[in-house]
Amino acid sequence: MPNLQTLALDTTVPQIRAPGTGDGYSFNSGATNLGSWTTTNLSLATGNLTFSSTAQRITGDFSNATVSNRLLFQNSVTNGNTTVGAIPNGTGQATAIGLYTSSSAGSASFVLRAGADTSDARLAAGTDSTGVTPYPMTFYTGGSERMRLDTSGRLGLGTAAPSYKLTIADTTNQLSLTTGTNELIARASSTEAALYTFQAIPLNFYTNNALRATIDSSGNVGIGTTSFGASSQVVLAIANATAVPTGNPTGGGVLYVEAGALKYRGSSGTVTTIANA
Repeated sequence: MPNLQTLALDTTVPQIRAPGTGDGYSFNSGATNLGSWTTTNLSLATGNLTFSSTAQRITGDFSNATVSNRLLFQNSVTNGNTTVGAIPNGTGQATAIGLYTSSSAGSASFVLRAGADTSDARLAAGTDSTGVTPYPMTFYTGGSERMRLDTSGRLGLGTAAPSYKLTIADTTNQLSLTTGTNELIARASSTEAALYTFQAIPLNFYTNNALRATIDSSGNVGIGTTSFGASSQVVLAIANATAVPTGNPTGGGVLYVEAGALKYRGSSGTVTTIANA
């Protein structure tokens, strides 16, 4: 089999080449069924394309009048779809594809790596160089940044500077939790911070996995209860205290219900019955 580097090649078309060794690539002795070489194509009838040394590359320039700096892979089947993948060798169980910011992968200041092994599938932003601060991971649609995950693990939606684990920036409704029918909206503006629903459902508040307060769709407020009687007016309902307060509140008082009676305990310990049961 001839060494491809000895053949005359048209250097104006994309080629498979070894950096620094000329226009062609010399396959090792294990290459078989090489197929045919023309000025536009290298065809392998069967077998693998194998580089016999390390740090080799596939390079090419697929630029045209509208796009530049392109290296493309395409399925040779007419009208076929294309999948570019990476698989481990032998008993290996992990693969990764890296994107670098330097022509020397070993000294790249930043890398985006997609990888998978037997424990997880991972998209990672990092660096292969010491003393270099990694960049955040950003997500774009329609030519604009929509989401950013910074190097501290803070996620920003609509903002490039998230202040907390999750920061959502928008001028309208900022967070929606929905079942498809019922919806909870959280928003903040220059005039208010709001939590509300569009549907005729109660807004409930829980602690320790138990209902503590509720606002029903009529505006009734219940503390420890969801029962408001038959009144059509907006009311405040307070359930009987499960334990009567015995301590004296500092700098204030405690309003509670005992056996149906509304009572108040002040900071001095004096208990006043406001309304009998």
